[in-house]
Amino acid sequence: MPDMTFVLALVSAAIGILLSLMNVALSQSIKSGTGEKFFRETRAGRQIARALGIELSLTGPEALFKELSVASQKMDEVVKQIQEYTQGRELAVAKLESQLGVLSQQEQEMKERIQGLQNVPLVAAEYFAQLVNKGEKRSALRDYVLFLMGVVVTSGVEVVLRKMGWV
Repeated sequence: MPDMTFVLALVSAAIGILLSLMNVALSQSIKSGTGEKFFRETRAGRQIARALGIELSLTGPEALFKELSVASQKMDEVVKQIQEYTQGRELAVAKLESQLGVLSQQEQEMKERIQGLQNVPLVAAEYFAQLVNKGEKRSALRDYVLFLMGVVVTSGVEVVLRKMGWV
């Protein structure tokens, strides 16, 4: 007598093959239109098709509504992308407008400064330049004197430290 597991394996393989063949046959039947009415119009037919994983194609108004729904979803995605792009552009424009406002304010300040300098007589500007040059000359002389004093003091400190034997 054959082993029970072998018999069960044969039976399960046969059932799997039969289900697979039924699935193919029913799919062909639905696609060709011969069994379509049964699977579409009866509750049992729809459940069998759903259990076997067969998708029934829609016809008539149902198909049109499904296509319209898919097209509407795609259109919503496109509109969302357009909105995101538009918001990005609006932010860029707002940033440019704020920069333009700052630059306009700076331009106005520069114009006011230039206007104020245009009203200064040339003689006063020359006198101011002479004062600055005199101050620079005095500063240079002071710098030279301080440098020489630093050299003298450093040399004196070194001589004293050598005499004391610390260096």
